[in-house]
Amino acid sequence: MQIKSLLTFICLCLATGLHAQDKFSRKLLKDIEVFGGVGTTSYFGDIGGKDSKITKIQAIFDNLDIDLWQVRCMATAGVRAIPFRNVAFSFQISPMLLSGNDLRSNYASRGYAFNTWLWEGCLEGEFYFAGRVTGAAPFGILGVSGMLYAFKNNVSNTRSEWYAGNSLIFGLGTRLPSKTRYTHSLDASFHFTATDFLDGFKTGRNSNDIFFILSYKVNYQVYSSWYYDHKGLVR
Repeated sequence: MQIKSLLTFICLCLATGLHAQDKFSRKLLKDIEVFGGVGTTSYFGDIGGKDSKITKIQAIFDNLDIDLWQVRCMATAGVRAIPFRNVAFSFQISPMLLSGNDLRSNYASRGYAFNTWLWEGCLEGEFYFAGRVTGAAPFGILGVSGMLYAFKNNVSNTRSEWYAGNSLIFGLGTRLPSKTRYTHSLDASFHFTATDFLDGFKTGRNSNDIFFILSYKVNYQVYSSWYYDHKGLVR
């Protein structure tokens, strides 16, 4: 009798769990998109940089490394799930190139230069300040990533082995309205890494490297439980 009761209890638990999982899946998969895009990268770290002329200290994320000559390219592709009107979750893979040198900096005499190939896999949450399906919608980005990178500098002039790392991602973006399954979005994000070796150069300071991405994406709606009207997508 006890075995029969136990089996009944297990069956009830399984049925309840499957129902909850099915309900969660239908909620999470209310809207599915795939996307691809291109963008630019900028490196912030130990290489390059200028001290502030006003405070005489190193500025903006440890170094003022905004150097248009060192902007490089990236690409991205991924999938996005939108369970709620103002929240979306995405996973994307992005190959990119980072670059930096000391030529136009306070450290020109050091003469160091590098470029780094980097592959990044990101899990991001997008939090919309306006209904994302009814028009232009700005949003905030919060995420984490895993990275594989290999650098080459002008010291050894050979590509390093591949290293692993991770980062925290903070950013802003905006989504443009559309009456079709295609939409367009722009986003900008800082990636705060947990390594000081993206550039192949380490100092004695506790200063991890950062990079900045500006990207343009084309999104395609694979499936949606929403419908269209003349103002765009609505529930």
